[in-house]
Amino acid sequence: MSYEPTTWKSGDTVTSAKLNKIEQGIANAGVLIVSDNNGTLDHTYAEIIAGYSVMTSEGNYAILAQAAESEGAYIVVFVQLGQSLTPFIYAATSEDGYPVIQQ
Repeated sequence: MSYEPTTWKSGDTVTSAKLNKIEQGIANAGVLIVSDNNGTLDHTYAEIIAGYSVMTSEGNYAILAQAAESEGAYIVVFVQLGQSLTPFIYAATSEDGYPVIQQ
């Protein structure tokens, strides 16, 4: 069954049922929300490249610009949308590793 969005109107009440519907819609759409916890991503490299659409948990969404192995480093690059296109580069030492921001 496909997701049917709620048509919101001014004054509508946000309920737990409606929030759960949104979260299930996101989960079923294959979107992975990634957070940076003190410079380390909260998902492994393998989870990030598993074919999901990826965005950050910060209000300013970012897109996964690249995920690739390079000389033993597993690289993930995010580009911030709506801002300068400065890349945020994270690297893990294995596919099961959690990428850490590179300075």
